[in-house]
Formats: sequence, structure tokens, C-alpha cells
Amino acid sequence: FPTRRSSDLGPYSDGLRVAVFHEAQRYSPSTYWCWGGPIIERERITVQASRAGDWRAWLGDGDSQPAPAGRAGTPLIAAMRAYVASKFGAEVELP
Repeated sequence: FPTRRSSDLGPYSDGLRVAVFHEAQRYSPSTYWCWGGPIIERERITVQASRAGDWRAWLGDGDSQPAPAGRAGTPLIAAMRAYVASKFGAEVELP
């Protein structure tokens, strides 16, 4: 298996060498924290559990204009939905 120092995977790693199993996987930041986590950190996405039992995420402080938001059953999916909304708007048409 290919390996990387986990310190190369971001601030939440423990410094050990880890096997990188996702190398051959399709890029999916809403599935893998090693891809989605850096986006959340870089874009300063806030993720919070809701009382309804799902997760909500948003960008920005929300004071000046409505912040792009996402809602989903997992924090990672909610964050990536908020990120996509910030780039393409609330609705995205797929070809």
C-alpha cells in the first residue's frame, strides 16, 4: 500500500505513517475527511448539529448577506453542500 506520513494529511493527524487506501478511489470530498476536511478549514465552513437530528453548515458570518448553507445527515456532506452552494448557488443542474 502507498503510505504517507499522517502529518501530511492535516492538523488532525497523529504523526504516524498510515496506509492510503483511497488513492485509487474517485475524488469525493463529501465521503473522505482527508479531502473534505481541508476544504472545511480553508473556507472556514461552520458545521453544527441541529435539533432535528441532522447537520447544518454555512460559510461566512451571515451578518451582511445570507451565507451559502448546506443541510444533510452527516457533517461532511452538509459542509460540502454549503461549499458547492457558495460556488454555484443553491440549485445546481447536472447534465
